[in-house]
Amino acid sequence: MLGHLPPEQHAPLLRRIARWLRPEGVLLINMPVGAGDSIEPDWLGVSMYFGGLDGADTIAALSAAGLTTETAETIREHEHGHGAVEFLWITASKAHLQVVPLNLGRRDFRSARNAKAGSR
Repeated sequence: MLGHLPPEQHAPLLRRIARWLRPEGVLLINMPVGAGDSIEPDWLGVSMYFGGLDGADTIAALSAAGLTTETAETIREHEHGHGAVEFLWITASKAHLQVVPLNLGRRDFRSARNAKAGSR
């Protein structure tokens, strides 16, 4: 839940998370539905900070981080003492790493190295 971080920290954190994920890795997060930041003075008996981007900006931040949003669904839940609250649940994935084979066998590598040395 990134909803306890200031909005300006969401995109940088999502970029870091994208670097941590392996190719084809999947991220499951829930985010605030709306943008903004506020402090609720009595949330379960303590002062609690809430912050976030709106849904479109969150999905844009995921895309900018190199992640593909697979699903995004707003789910309404009931929080004891607070009533109905909504969260945006997102699954996003990191692209498969494509490896381009060089096809340099041992002999080919030596030939390439010798040809380079001979051109000096």
